[in-house]
Amino acid sequence: MIGKEILALFMMLGLLVVVSVSCSTSPPSAADNGLRPSTTPTPAPEGNAVAVAQAVIRDNFERSDCPSVTTAQRIGVDGSIKAACSNGETFRVFRVKGKAVAMKCSAAARLGVAGC
Repeated sequence: MIGKEILALFMMLGLLVVVSVSCSTSPPSAADNGLRPSTTPTPAPEGNAVAVAQAVIRDNFERSDCPSVTTAQRIGVDGSIKAACSNGETFRVFRVKGKAVAMKCSAAARLGVAGC
């Protein structure tokens, strides 16, 4: 499970993508968490977009972060999924090094990243 404390940044087709990673007393380096700066996000897992988004978000976040996915759509350009939750939060779902991950759009916005 990926924690929510430190944000590792990646570039994907000109879009800055934020992936949550776990935190200790000192921020992990890219080598510590297995992510490499050259890692390119890939499409979200196959299947119904709502079901896939719900499962990946639950694997990466607390249920209170997204009680349920109300809508989800695949983004044609990169194969990721943009999901809206019943509490108003939005997420982007994709894979990094074969692992399905979710990015909270509000976290990206706080970092000045638009277009989540």
